[in-house]
Amino acid sequence: VELAAQLASSNGTVRDLVHQLLVWRDAKDAAEVIRDVLRGNSNPAVQIQSLAVLDGLRMLTDKDLMLAMQSESVDVRRFAVRLCEPFLNESPELTVMVVELASSSSARLRRQAALSLGVSETPQAADVLADLLTNQERSAAVRAAALNSVMSNNLKSVFVAYAAKPVAERNAGMWQRLLQLALQNGDQQLVRDVVNSSLPREEELSPVVTTEWLIAFNALDTRAAAGQGVDQLDGIEEAEAILTLAVRTLQNPAASESRLASAFQLLGRGFGSYSRLAASHSRLADQLSDEKRVELLSQFLAPRFGPALQQAALQAVADVRIDAGLTQILSAWPSMNAELRSESLRLVLSTASGQKKLLQAISDGLIRADALDSSQRDALLSSTNDAVRVLAEKVLGGPLDSNRTAVVEAMRAALPAVGSLDRGRDVFRKRCSVCHQLENHGFVVGPDLGALTNRDPAWLLTAILDPNRDVDGRYMAWTAVTVEGAIATGMIVEETATSIRLRESGGKEHLIARAELEEFRSAQKSVMPEGLERDVSPQDLCDVIAYLAGMEPPAKQLEGNTPQVVRVDSDGSLRLTANVAEIRGTEITFEAPFGNIGYWHHPQDSAKWRVDVPRAGEYDIYLDASCADSAAGNEYRIDGFESSIIGRMTGTGGWDRYRQAKIGTARLPAGLQSISIRSKAEIQQALFDLREVRLVPAGQATKFEMPATSDSALPRYPGDIAPFLLDESNAQEQRILVIDQRPGMGPGIISLLTANLKPDDEVEEYRRIPWIWRVAIAVGKRNDGGEIRDTLEICVPRVEAPLRDWQAVVIGGGLINGLSQLGIQPGPRLQEILKGLPAVQQAWPSLLQ
Repeated sequence: VELAAQLASSNGTVRDLVHQLLVWRDAKDAAEVIRDVLRGNSNPAVQIQSLAVLDGLRMLTDKDLMLAMQSESVDVRRFAVRLCEPFLNESPELTVMVVELASSSSARLRRQAALSLGVSETPQAADVLADLLTNQERSAAVRAAALNSVMSNNLKSVFVAYAAKPVAERNAGMWQRLLQLALQNGDQQLVRDVVNSSLPREEELSPVVTTEWLIAFNALDTRAAAGQGVDQLDGIEEAEAILTLAVRTLQNPAASESRLASAFQLLGRGFGSYSRLAASHSRLADQLSDEKRVELLSQFLAPRFGPALQQAALQAVADVRIDAGLTQILSAWPSMNAELRSESLRLVLSTASGQKKLLQAISDGLIRADALDSSQRDALLSSTNDAVRVLAEKVLGGPLDSNRTAVVEAMRAALPAVGSLDRGRDVFRKRCSVCHQLENHGFVVGPDLGALTNRDPAWLLTAILDPNRDVDGRYMAWTAVTVEGAIATGMIVEETATSIRLRESGGKEHLIARAELEEFRSAQKSVMPEGLERDVSPQDLCDVIAYLAGMEPPAKQLEGNTPQVVRVDSDGSLRLTANVAEIRGTEITFEAPFGNIGYWHHPQDSAKWRVDVPRAGEYDIYLDASCADSAAGNEYRIDGFESSIIGRMTGTGGWDRYRQAKIGTARLPAGLQSISIRSKAEIQQALFDLREVRLVPAGQATKFEMPATSDSALPRYPGDIAPFLLDESNAQEQRILVIDQRPGMGPGIISLLTANLKPDDEVEEYRRIPWIWRVAIAVGKRNDGGEIRDTLEICVPRVEAPLRDWQAVVIGGGLINGLSQLGIQPGPRLQEILKGLPAVQQAWPSLLQ
């Protein structure tokens, strides 16, 4: 009981501990005390936590929730609405209160009401959801929440309520989604009502009519495919009338482009059972077979029609999904412009039968082989379909030479001495921008070239001409084949439990449901094709390399760090130390007290060395670095050798404990080279603190000089850390290190550093302020909401209390400065945190003044 009373504390950390202990102990006997706290405390954070504890103890009642819904705080009411869902079908009074909150002026509260009312089976809840789906609701997020709450238990009620509203009040997008849900998931009676009463009857096609009937056809075709009979549905006459109207539109020479485009959408698709049933009832049934529809649509693949109409017709012909459509597309090739030809190739290559037809057309001389780009040619030559691959080798001249090293060396010898950055930009935009984006031009398919850490021309040449020498798994090419035979190729950009999204060159994406996959495989090759040397001249390639090499941002200018060329030591080794590296990135920096590169938090952070190699040879590679055990496991990558080095950082026992380890052996060419190191993927916490990368002739021993360090372990808890920081006999770098190694302890350390400071003792206050500031700025840079909240509670004076110098240092020089260094706007971030601290929030305006 005494423990439960501590929920009234204004200290969030105390409340969290109490919450945890009460739930662990299953302290149901404390429920009344918790209710007293809920009733008697006006702090929103306390009210919310009291509700959460009651819920965790399974002692929450509808009366507790009704009390909370009368709170002055929107956040408390919103939390109560979220918790009320199990009670809504049992407590009419609670349902009424939630319905009333659905008209609140707070969009966040309306959104939560919309989400929660989905569990209610009452007519009032359905009416409110219908209201929140209309244009009267200003927030798109609230409308989306209301749609999310339309489920099998309330679908019919919500649809009927929404359909009864004036058309002007309906939101078009919400109406279309409701139509789809009703037709696809509703019972037979609801489907009949929708087809008979809710779908438009028009004498001419329009975008609205087309969209709503397409929704109907697709939903009913899906329903039929799932084994739910549609042949007994009423309203088939209206469906066949729309299809008949689409045919007549295509036959009408005076039809407008917009009406023709609508007809393309209705007829240019794969017909399911319901669509075929409707077609069979049409007076023009003979014109609605797959073959006849392809014939009708193909007449618009002619130069007398505008490019936009031809483009729409091209897609429609392909979407009928029969071989005759692919034949028609290839037949129209001679009259197509470059854009249409590019799209035609994409469509034809999306099925195995289309690939064969295209290769035959090339063999017959109807289409030139150079119409295919490198990636398309590579896909055909490496196809897993034996018939396609054999025909491709015959027609396209066989696969490329697998020995890309010879190709690279031949091109290296042919490259001009100097490239032009401006010409390189033009070549890049013409040849490379279908997969890479640079200077806001192009598509994001391959790696971000703006973030390259290695721009050495020799490395770039190899990476361009031999992309499969070192493939990043994120940019592997994958091929998906659906049960219907459609083929999509590209890199994986998103995977969920139910679908896969692939992105191909040009940025086009394919979303494929896992249930539709017949085959999904990777050829273990990069999305970047081999064979670029066939498409560009040596001068073009030289110019592109000059362009990419010239895009590198300048290295950071850091005290104690002076980049310079690394030359061989007397023992033949090359010492790539932190103080001579070129350092680029966000927070990454050179930490002079420790002689390391630290604050390595982001994938774009990197270090690079220019190295003068007297002769080519094999080198053993050593890493001298430290890593806290909690941050271990991040992968790093070293480029600049003939083969990249990939490694995973292990914990060394702390950021102050360095270890030296051999991480690999690689060959380094002679001459001036660039060696770079960066993370291989997103970083958890930090990559490492790096002092040196050492290259030692293979098989030769080496010895690292170990700097003197204290044998005593660094203090671990605030009670020990605070006096350690103020003890001048401790090395400054050790004191800085303990601050960085103890995340979450900032508030406790600051509290102890200021606990016995007298207001009139300025000398002592200013002795401590440098360490108070260092702790505060570390808290700001960690950007942990709980740690910042507790620090604010400690350092913000109450209303009308004077602001002491150490408090100003914590807020301005520490928290605000630390957040700013992360690129975060301090004002909004602190305001967000202050919402849970009403007393501090009250004092905040006067503090800023």
